[in-house]
Amino acid sequence: SLPFNPNSFHRIHMPLFNKRFTPRYLFRLVAPRTAGETTSLTVVSSAATSGQTQDIFHLPAHRAASLLLSHLLWQRGHEDGCNLMSWTSSLLFALQYALYRHHQDGDSLSQIILIILDTQQFSKGTLVQGMEIIRAFGGVDRELQRFLEFRESKLP
Repeated sequence: SLPFNPNSFHRIHMPLFNKRFTPRYLFRLVAPRTAGETTSLTVVSSAATSGQTQDIFHLPAHRAASLLLSHLLWQRGHEDGCNLMSWTSSLLFALQYALYRHHQDGDSLSQIILIILDTQQFSKGTLVQGMEIIRAFGGVDRELQRFLEFRESKLP
């Protein structure tokens, strides 16, 4: 795995990462058009398959923020330079995403696979929570900051 290695500035925004808190189980959906390579034993980003194994925390901050936002917005084409692979702690979200991929891409439901990951099997730095990495880079990119504000907004 390519571990996350945030510097002390980024760690200020990442209390759960610092405490090594990760939900026990995470879910990932794999469909025919899913970027990267996924097997029952490995999940590898498109960037890593082409030899780009630099941790996002060691990229120039604006580049990292741009890659992160493109990843979060599911923008096609960003995968080639992005080492992020998304997981969710919400089974409901994963199932909704399966229906989205079925409808959007036309994939048969039998081609869409749900992976369940027991996070206790992984070493420190393997996983980082989405909101924490967004907070870590939100200050350097206006669009990512707006995305953060949207995600943290409370409905009336």
